[in-house]
Amino acid sequence: MKIEDALKPEVSPYVFFTEYVPELFEARRELFCESSEVDVIVSVYFSDTDARYTCEFRADGCTVECDEMIDFPVATIIGNESDWEDFKRHMLEILVPLERRANDYRDRAAASMSRLTAEFLEQLERFDGVFECTLTAEGLDAPIEVELVLNDYDAPDGAARLRLGASFETGMALATGEIFPTDLPDRVRVGGELSLGLEIGGLLLKHFPELESRG
Repeated sequence: MKIEDALKPEVSPYVFFTEYVPELFEARRELFCESSEVDVIVSVYFSDTDARYTCEFRADGCTVECDEMIDFPVATIIGNESDWEDFKRHMLEILVPLERRANDYRDRAAASMSRLTAEFLEQLERFDGVFECTLTAEGLDAPIEVELVLNDYDAPDGAARLRLGASFETGMALATGEIFPTDLPDRVRVGGELSLGLEIGGLLLKHFPELESRG
């Protein structure tokens, strides 16, 4: 299934997650198996409609529940359903070239490509943190606010919070190879508890050293 079909205008969150996410994953399951040694759970919560979709990605397929699962997610993405159409439109412009580059990288460097491992997830589980993201783009009436909660369905009391501000245009430049992950400090506004970003960044570079590559 093509990403463009799943992110068409008027595709609701319910249809996207319950019907299209399993189809999208099935079409890319071979890549998942090559990239990950472990199952991955990700949850999405729309705070303005109290709707939740939790996705478990495994080597044998994908399961989606309209609720929390027994196991905890790697991350929960929290946003507003009122931003859904704007978010889809801008993410589509990022995801299409990003998938193209990812496939190209896979063809060139499959043998040396880092994999998502149990060791990485175990080290990530040490962190209780929230990334508060403010996303802007030309043509948006107001920024889109999104939170990324690590290792839980809701942010625990006292969790460290790092504020990030970026534009969808920066995401597009990253997806097309115009800029690289090492350029992001010059493109992203940062505030709050910076130590969280430094520690997570260090963990990512330890397990995925290709993030420093400019190729």
